Amino acid sequence: MRSRRRPSSPSKTTDGVFSQTIRLWILRILVPLGCTQKFVCKFGWEDDRLANFLGLNVPEIFDDEEKNDPIESINFLRNMHKEAEANSSASWQDGGLPVELMNNAHALSQRFNLGKVEQDILIFCVLIHSVSELRYAADYLGNLTSPRFFSALSTILGQDEEQIRAALSSSSHLMTSGLVCLTSQYSDELSSRLELLSDQFCRRMLSAVSDPMLLIRDTVSPSQEPTLTLDDYDHVETDIPLLSAYLKAALTARRKGVNVFVYGPPGTGKSELSRVLAKTLGCDLLEITSEDEDGDPIKGEQRLRSF
Repeated sequence: MRSRRRPSSPSKTTDGVFSQTIRLWILRILVPLGCTQKFVCKFGWEDDRLANFLGLNVPEIFDDEEKNDPIESINFLRNMHKEAEANSSASWQDGGLPVELMNNAHALSQRFNLGKVEQDILIFCVLIHSVSELRYAADYLGNLTSPRFFSALSTILGQDEEQIRAALSSSSHLMTSGLVCLTSQYSDELSSRLELLSDQFCRRMLSAVSDPMLLIRDTVSPSQEPTLTLDDYDHVETDIPLLSAYLKAALTARRKGVNVFVYGPPGTGKSELSRVLAKTLGCDLLEITSEDEDGDPIKGEQRLRSF
């Protein structure tokens, strides 16, 4: 029989890149947030995957005489957390997080004018949805009420709770950008409370991208060239001059929040009219994607967030 062994290697993310930051987040979940007793069991560690990530080599078999001492294991995790805090870097870039993610988050922060805490939350959201070990650890927190959610996120990220609340308020740049959404459930797991724009957006955040707008191309994309002209809309000829003048004035004054509601049955040329007007006015046109990469319709709530 084999006994429990001490950690012998540093933690690694799923792609093999050492991450001091993710390891610290997990230890903060286990120790300050009180999840050690859920992770520690009489035979060692409750989750082998998470234990291996932390460098805790778990034996496959224990006999009755070699059962784990839970108190010893909890104290060991507390010491591991204390050491990780002492060795933590002020810069997440120095903490082993993927360079691509850091660069993309910085580019989006500049584009959407995100603050430091908002950028940190965006990075955390990408990682909790892409690094399974971090998600496993967060699941130990169980369902979180709103006060518990903000408190937990504050502890994990090492940020002031009031700043976390401000960054996730409905008026923050992060929320109005639509990149991250805080679900309205009163009580839910941490990873479920924080939603990203899309699964494709999450994957692209971890890849090298030259233009930050490419990160959201599955939700917002440049419109295709029109196949019709204004001559094809004689049946609404009285509305076209008024609509063109209205949009031209809005573009000239760089007004925000100018909307035009075009209605009618499918296939009657509503989208095409938008393309024709944009080309006539000489402006760029962006479209909110209505289908995902599999061709399935995107829910209206997600399309509204994309908008």
